[in-house]
Amino acid sequence: MNLIVDHLHPGEEYKLKRYPCQIKALVLLLAHFLRLRLPPNTLAIDQAYIVKKSPYLINEMINVIAQLVTEAQGNVEQNMPRLETIENCMKVSQMLIQAIYVRTSPLLQLPHITQDMLKHFITTDIQIRKVLDLITMKEKDRRSLLNFLTQDEYNDIINVCASLPYITMEVFSSGNVDTDIKAGSWLELRVNLKRQMMEVLFDKKDMSHLFEDQDSKGNTSKQYKIRMIGYFRGQPSRSLMGTDIGVLINGID
Repeated sequence: MNLIVDHLHPGEEYKLKRYPCQIKALVLLLAHFLRLRLPPNTLAIDQAYIVKKSPYLINEMINVIAQLVTEAQGNVEQNMPRLETIENCMKVSQMLIQAIYVRTSPLLQLPHITQDMLKHFITTDIQIRKVLDLITMKEKDRRSLLNFLTQDEYNDIINVCASLPYITMEVFSSGNVDTDIKAGSWLELRVNLKRQMMEVLFDKKDMSHLFEDQDSKGNTSKQYKIRMIGYFRGQPSRSLMGTDIGVLINGID
C-alpha cells in the first residue's frame, strides 16, 4: 500500500476509496513488477488478465499521442503531448514485458537470478549493474562471477543474453548544429537504426561450446532508416543525443 501512496500527489489520498477498481489494477501491476506471489485461485487470475490486456492499452495510448502530435503540427490541436509522456509509456511497456519495477536491477530479467544473488554483482572489484556489463566480461571472469550456478543454469543465462536485441543508432540533421539550430526551431532528422542480437558482443572463440544451436541459424540483423521532423525545446547538443526534442516520425524505409 505504501507503493500506491507514493504514486499519489499530496491531497489525492481520497482516490484510495473513490476509485477501488483502478487501485486494485495498479496494485496487481505493482505486484507483477515486484514479482510477488499472489493467491493462485483469486488475485493471480485477476493479475493475469490485467497484465495480458495492459500492452494493448499502452499501444493505443501511443497511437493517440502520435495523432495529437500530428494535429499539433497542423495547428488543429494546440497542446502537444510532452516527450516525457511517450517516454513513460515506453518504460511501462518494458516493465510489463520484463516484470521488473523501475528501480529494480535489470539483471533480474535473466533466468535463475534472484534478488539475493545481486550482491555478487556489486563488489569492491567489479560493478555489474546491467546485462551489457555482464556480456562484455571475459568468459573466465564471468564464469567465476557466476560460480554459484550450475553449468546448465549458466548456459541458460548466456543463451538468453545472446538472444537479446542489440541496437545501434546514427542520427543526422538537415542543418548545422552550431549555427542553424536554435531552441524552438524545426528541423528534419534522419535516424539509422541497426538491430542485431547481443551474441555479436561475445567472443565466439571462448563461447563456441554455447552457440552450437545459434550458429546454424546465424545472426540476423535488420536496418531501419527513419525520417523525423522535430523541434528543440532546449539548447541543442552537438551530438543531438540526450537533447530534449519533440519529434514526429513521418516515414520508415
